[in-house]
Amino acid sequence: EGSTGNPIVDGKGGDTTYVAIYGDGTLNQGDFEDQLDLFGNKNNYRIFIIQDAEVTLASTVDLSGYQNLNFVIQGNDTDGTSGQIKFSGQGNSKGGLILGNDANFKINPDNSSGLDGTGAFGQVRVTIGATTYKELNFSTLIASGGDGSTILPIILSYFNGSQKDSHIELIWGTLTEKNNDKIEILHSKDLETWTVIGEVEGSGTSNSLIDYSFIDENPTAGDNYYKIKQYDYNGNTEEHKTIAVEFFMEVGVYPNPSNGNMTVHLSELDRNSGFNYEVTNIGHSVVSTGLIEGEKTNLSLDLENGLYVLKIYNTSTTYFVKLLIDN
Repeated sequence: EGSTGNPIVDGKGGDTTYVAIYGDGTLNQGDFEDQLDLFGNKNNYRIFIIQDAEVTLASTVDLSGYQNLNFVIQGNDTDGTSGQIKFSGQGNSKGGLILGNDANFKINPDNSSGLDGTGAFGQVRVTIGATTYKELNFSTLIASGGDGSTILPIILSYFNGSQKDSHIELIWGTLTEKNNDKIEILHSKDLETWTVIGEVEGSGTSNSLIDYSFIDENPTAGDNYYKIKQYDYNGNTEEHKTIAVEFFMEVGVYPNPSNGNMTVHLSELDRNSGFNYEVTNIGHSVVSTGLIEGEKTNLSLDLENGLYVLKIYNTSTTYFVKLLIDN
């Protein structure tokens, strides 16, 4: 039986898989496993029941096989709602949450209703290692050695990027923040060498959605990879998911159609780089070659009427433009 809720993967960073669960509905063993296994075997797993989610467990969910699992039930949202797990199974034998010996189960201190036994046979039942709790709240966690705090300094809601004219705009949002000092933005062309290209100030501690943005003024042609690195006030760091944004350089050819006389215009980012060009016909035969230099290059091509492809290239970048010759 599938879920009637809406579990989604919030992101992954390094050797950790993150899962955030939103909305109301019933989840079973398979729903959790589908999300936790999405990126293969990892050394760390983190599950977050977001502030306004009400997740019902109608049968036992055994997550003891996932090592270093951190399970967090978020605290009060700005409208006073809290994340909650409801247990609707049959007493002690059905309906429960089982975690391994190395697991951390945490309820935010401002959440007084994180667990609830619901229905005629509902009973709170959380097993952590060899201990089973039938009443588990923030006070219980304190008594058993937990600190009741969120594990991550920030929880990402989204992280996206897109080309805007001659630059790339990055946007992201945080669902919660704790002692968030700053966020660095890192860029790579090959996913191996990373360069810090900027930073934005963090918002300290927050339990509401906060939006951020950053402009990369110097992207490169093709795929650009970005990730964000968060710093807390103690200097601890956490890297978050990597995204790829494709950047297209601008090449203009006008007029097009033409009688063979045309101007090639390169974007500001390209105009200081030397380019070659070649023109091929529909039979893929090269009919003209030459150099493209500077912002504008005038071409005078002696070609018969028809459709051609203009290839503009150097050692790192290639552009293709369709040409229509109409004498």
